[in-house]
Amino acid sequence: MAKVIKVGALYPLTGGDAGWAGDPYIKSHQLAIDEINEEGGIACMGGAKLEMVKGDTKGAAEAGNAEMERLITKEGVIAVFGSALSGTTLPASEVAEKYTTSYIVPNALDGTISDRGLKYIFQTVSTLQKWGAADVAWVSKNGAKTAVITVPNHSFGKESADTWVAGIKAEGLTLLDNFTYEANTNEFTDTILRVKQLDPDVWFLLGNSETPQLVKQTKEQGYYPKMGIVTLGSGFATTIFLNEATPALADGIIVTQDFAPKSALNVDPAFMKKFKDYTGQELGGTYNTTYASTWLLAAALEKSCSTDAKKLAEVLHKETFTNPHFAFQWKTASFDENGRLKEANSVIAQWQNGEQVAIWPDDLKAAEAVWPVPAWDKRTGPLVGAKPGAMAPAKAPEKIAALFMGPTTDQSWNQMGFEGIKKAKTDCGVDYAFTESVKQTEFEETYRNYAQQGFKTIIGHSGTFTDAAKKIAPEFPDVNFIVINAITGNGKNQSGIASDYWQMGYLAGAAACQMTKTNKVAIVTAEKFPMVEPSFGSFPLGAKSCGKDVTSETVLTGSFEDVNKAYEATTALAAKGVDVVWHQLDSADQGVFSAAEDRGIFAIGLYGDQSSKSPKTVIASVFVSPTTQTYEAACGRVKPGVAGMIDLNNGMQIVMTDLMSADAQKAVKQTIEDLKSGKIKK
Repeated sequence: MAKVIKVGALYPLTGGDAGWAGDPYIKSHQLAIDEINEEGGIACMGGAKLEMVKGDTKGAAEAGNAEMERLITKEGVIAVFGSALSGTTLPASEVAEKYTTSYIVPNALDGTISDRGLKYIFQTVSTLQKWGAADVAWVSKNGAKTAVITVPNHSFGKESADTWVAGIKAEGLTLLDNFTYEANTNEFTDTILRVKQLDPDVWFLLGNSETPQLVKQTKEQGYYPKMGIVTLGSGFATTIFLNEATPALADGIIVTQDFAPKSALNVDPAFMKKFKDYTGQELGGTYNTTYASTWLLAAALEKSCSTDAKKLAEVLHKETFTNPHFAFQWKTASFDENGRLKEANSVIAQWQNGEQVAIWPDDLKAAEAVWPVPAWDKRTGPLVGAKPGAMAPAKAPEKIAALFMGPTTDQSWNQMGFEGIKKAKTDCGVDYAFTESVKQTEFEETYRNYAQQGFKTIIGHSGTFTDAAKKIAPEFPDVNFIVINAITGNGKNQSGIASDYWQMGYLAGAAACQMTKTNKVAIVTAEKFPMVEPSFGSFPLGAKSCGKDVTSETVLTGSFEDVNKAYEATTALAAKGVDVVWHQLDSADQGVFSAAEDRGIFAIGLYGDQSSKSPKTVIASVFVSPTTQTYEAACGRVKPGVAGMIDLNNGMQIVMTDLMSADAQKAVKQTIEDLKSGKIKK
């Protein structure tokens, strides 16, 4: 029988922090231990298997010290992992040092842990001191001038506040206030009103189990800082926080850690899914470091080929380790003389559309920051940053103009785009002019008139403007001609923001597949143009994805605004047996919804959640918000000459209604994951 090697896991398994700092960390270790054992254990020791022995700090130093001593002296562990909370990790490290047992710290952030030159302490996570300095430098670079710091009244809170204060002094920001709240409380009204009265550019905010209530009450008070909320560590970064606070409230918060689930790193989607399925957490929130550090211990045991505590510590200090199981986190792993991992990263991420997305450093970022973060009442949907490279530094043009094919009161495409222009005036300080209901014969003349008047950014709010923009752009090389829903840029001054209509079509088709009873579905649109044509091919594919033999067709009405034509086209389709219709129209969408109601069939919306327009017929809406696209363009964030693509990984979404069963919605959600991971390919 293979030898068993015991390793300790010392965490708050009970108490106020157990939800985020107990079970998820235990499971992160256990997943790695299971994998290590399944792959043969520690080969140089005859396939010895690792066995976890748990210890409960209860979130208190005295209990943590007692448990550390028990794990070492009674259980015979060769090393201990832990302990999430710096306030318990620091004193427990003294006990580990006393008993010459390696204490591997993957999730407690205070740099003091590894600053004391202890021989048996190995801190694998980047420190809050580095993160705090990075936070302040980033907000300063991005225009912040004033700040407030608010932390819970415990030692980690004080250390975090001290770190931010040092950064604020170094960057020359004005600190308006620095105060604490009672840890583990659920009442934040006074805290929020105090910050609201000061109204800083940035609120540096820390929390653990309190964070969902904190952000909920911030919304209830109708307050958001002028630029944003910035935090560090796990409190605002866990799946627990996301689920309790909801993505709508999490979106926009800046979180600094050592990893972001969505970044430029090439992390296997299958592994990320496996991790979430096992732990209940996204790969992030230092759960990533916890898992990786378990594999690091296995690598050290292979090199030391011994359970002797002193020999193991010596190997950890001197060797450089590699392992494919922690390569997503560190290509190599090695410790400095104080026991701090040299390769530990600092990564600034932002919650965008319910995902933690890396926004700094540049070599890791997966999207640009949404910054300043819109206030609660200025948000029109999920917050999504542009893809790196598609956006220039956030400097708004002085004068922008916009062209709309239809009226800006159509309660659809044009009005939503116009809302983005107005929002840009409020948030980015632009001056704007616009022309609505522009006929195709007037495109070039309208473009030329605005360019001659000195407008430096001119937005055409439809892919139909593409040809005119291409033709006019060479005449005015210092003007950025941006086309919404365009897939081309000229490399100079004609740009585009495009939606991935292939994915949109497939997703709409997948929803239709779940709901059709006649196995006949259709698209109703006005005309073909390059931006939307990929959906004409992907919609039929999605419509067959649930195993039904579904036929589909596309009907062109010739008008995005003519409600009667849309009604007639939908009515004719229903007469042929079509029972699900996806529209690609502007104000004419009401014709589709009305006909669907009259004929008792289903509809799929576009541009936003359109269920309120026809609650009895709309089963889902697939969209990229036009408001977001025009807002980014008007705020000067579209790089001249570049066409950026928005897909399911950076802003596209589907909103399903209760007309779809739970099983049907589950199937569509799986389609989303398969599209995002690349399992479903174009």
